[in-house]
Amino acid sequence: MSMRCNKLYTAWRKANPSKILEIDEMAEIEIKAMVNAGIPEEIATG
Repeated sequence: MSMRCNKLYTAWRKANPSKILEIDEMAEIEIKAMVNAGIPEEIATG
Protein backbone atom coordinates (compact mmCIF):
# COMPACT_ATOMS: atom_id res chain seq x y z
CA MET A 1 0.00 0.00 0.00
CA SER A 2 1.36 3.43 -0.86
CA MET A 3 1.63 6.20 1.72
CA ARG A 4 -1.28 8.07 0.12
CA CYS A 5 -3.37 4.93 0.09
CA ASN A 6 -2.49 4.29 3.71
CA LYS A 7 -3.71 7.79 4.65
CA LEU A 8 -6.94 7.24 2.73
CA TYR A 9 -7.40 3.87 4.44
CA THR A 10 -6.80 5.47 7.85
CA ALA A 11 -9.39 8.15 7.10
CA TRP A 12 -11.86 5.47 5.97
CA ARG A 13 -11.23 3.41 9.12
CA LYS A 14 -11.81 6.45 11.37
CA ALA A 15 -15.07 7.19 9.55
CA ASN A 16 -16.17 3.52 9.70
CA PRO A 17 -14.73 2.05 12.92
CA SER A 18 -16.99 -0.98 13.14
CA LYS A 19 -17.40 -1.74 9.42
CA ILE A 20 -15.56 -4.49 7.56
CA LEU A 21 -13.61 -3.20 4.57
CA GLU A 22 -15.08 -4.73 1.42
CA ILE A 23 -13.04 -5.34 -1.72
CA ASP A 24 -14.90 -2.67 -3.71
CA GLU A 25 -14.20 -0.08 -1.01
CA MET A 26 -10.52 -1.03 -1.02
CA ALA A 27 -10.49 -0.66 -4.81
CA GLU A 28 -11.92 2.85 -4.48
CA ILE A 29 -9.20 3.75 -1.97
CA GLU A 30 -6.53 2.41 -4.36
CA ILE A 31 -8.00 4.36 -7.30
CA LYS A 32 -8.12 7.58 -5.25
CA ALA A 33 -4.49 7.06 -4.23
CA MET A 34 -3.42 6.59 -7.86
CA VAL A 35 -5.35 9.66 -9.01
CA ASN A 36 -3.89 11.69 -6.12
CA ALA A 37 -0.43 10.56 -7.26
CA GLY A 38 -1.10 12.00 -10.72
CA ILE A 39 -2.21 8.92 -12.64
CA PRO A 40 -5.17 9.75 -14.91
CA GLU A 41 -8.42 8.23 -13.63
CA GLU A 42 -9.07 6.37 -16.89
CA ILE A 43 -5.73 4.58 -16.45
CA ALA A 44 -6.23 4.02 -12.71
CA THR A 45 -9.59 2.38 -13.35
CA GLY A 46 -8.11 0.24 -16.12
